[in-house]
Amino acid sequence: MKLLVIGATRGTGKHVVDQALERGHEVTVLVRDPAKLQASPKLRVVQGDGRNLADVEKAVQGQDAVITCIGASQLKTAEFLVSTSARPLVEAMTKHGVKRLLLLSTAGAGDSAGMMKWVFPLIRLLARPVYQTIFEDKDRAEAIITATGLDWTLVRPPRLTDAPRVGRYQTKPSQGGGGFASISRADLATFMLDEAEKGQWIRGAPFVWT
Repeated sequence: MKLLVIGATRGTGKHVVDQALERGHEVTVLVRDPAKLQASPKLRVVQGDGRNLADVEKAVQGQDAVITCIGASQLKTAEFLVSTSARPLVEAMTKHGVKRLLLLSTAGAGDSAGMMKWVFPLIRLLARPVYQTIFEDKDRAEAIITATGLDWTLVRPPRLTDAPRVGRYQTKPSQGGGGFASISRADLATFMLDEAEKGQWIRGAPFVWT
């Protein structure tokens, strides 16, 4: 497949890129700083900002699917990075006929706000403003994407870890209870690539954990 990965220089996005290349996919990344990526024959780097429509269009054209893993790079500031990037992405994908979109969201976003029983509602209520902004940012991005005609999947993991990949995961609709589950970023990347290839959760919002 031809895959565009946004948010590719760290965290889950970096794992998505590495594993996609392992699988033989042709990967394009949209990054502000290409120096943060290791060169690869099947890796196409487009320098630009995910909030800039012209940059996004250059990266989107000709892709089979888009995986966006944008998140807060630090907890010192609160920015609406995910939702402000969602609007130009949706516009570019619609213009260029690219239908498949996977968004890395979070358990507790959108209509899954109560899924973790008291855990996530308490976080949303009591956490410092930066955490509240992260949830609101995901809420806004989900609303933008689900209002489109794209073949979207909202990926809602619980707590993310940097544990090694074990190559397995579990999924279920994210409106049910989730307890104190977790998943490594590497295994979450495996799920996102499996889903890009198989499309079992099109227009769905799975809770993914190990």
